[in-house]
Amino acid sequence: MRQRVALGKPAEAGDKILGRRFRLTNQFSRIIQQGGRLLDIGCGNGALTELFLPSFDTVVGADFQPELLGQATCEAHWVAAAGENLPFPENYFDAVVSYE
Repeated sequence: MRQRVALGKPAEAGDKILGRRFRLTNQFSRIIQQGGRLLDIGCGNGALTELFLPSFDTVVGADFQPELLGQATCEAHWVAAAGENLPFPENYFDAVVSYE
């Protein structure tokens, strides 16, 4: 019998953790750039995904919970899929982030 795992609540726009994650991503990986395509795997409601919009030509948020994607309020592209089963060709993205 498969055990059901309780999932946490995604961060909301304006939550302090979002800014911290964004700054740490830039500081340690230098992925924040101008142009290119970014994939945010496990994006939840897209609150963090939105912070990447000004830096990339295309931003895609992917999450396996479509009900969370339905809460997104920004103009990124949204894909309801698990990270191991994405509908994109290999090497399509210039950068990939995943926080949870």
